[in-house]
Amino acid sequence: MLAAVKRYAIFAFAGGLCGALVASLVAPRLITWYVTPGGPSQALCNCPELAHLVVTELLQAQGIGAGVGALLAIVLAAVLGRRRDRSGAPPPTAP
Repeated sequence: MLAAVKRYAIFAFAGGLCGALVASLVAPRLITWYVTPGGPSQALCNCPELAHLVVTELLQAQGIGAGVGALLAIVLAAVLGRRRDRSGAPPPTAP
């Protein structure tokens, strides 16, 4: 039981880390595209508000990426655990 919890925790941590990394690489480009003004008449902006908006959106994207990555990794751990259990691997013995 403890080994299964440990396996799920490791997969969730690794998946969350990978999800946050992917979000950190992808989100700045998407945020730049989303926040860029559409025409020359919109060139002026409220810079402190815009900076707060961009940082908030980046942190939200990283959180969402970490959550999605963790969930996908937990599902992967469950699938791999079931496959290993079906293969007939002998359970670990105590020393």
